[in-house]
Amino acid sequence: MTCVPERGKPPPQGSHGSPRRTAALVIPYLGLDALIASKETYREQDVADRLRLLELKRRGY
Repeated sequence: MTCVPERGKPPPQGSHGSPRRTAALVIPYLGLDALIASKETYREQDVADRLRLLELKRRGY
């Protein structure tokens, strides 16, 4: 995930969705498919996260 420092102006919005804001960062929301793809690692927590995300996608969230 790419984090962009907030400098008074949000990043340009493309086809990837709306950015999410925190106190100091703008975090682009790329969508569920991109989040699932980012979890394709061998880390145990990523494997568990990916399984849960795939289940949520199957249920239509």
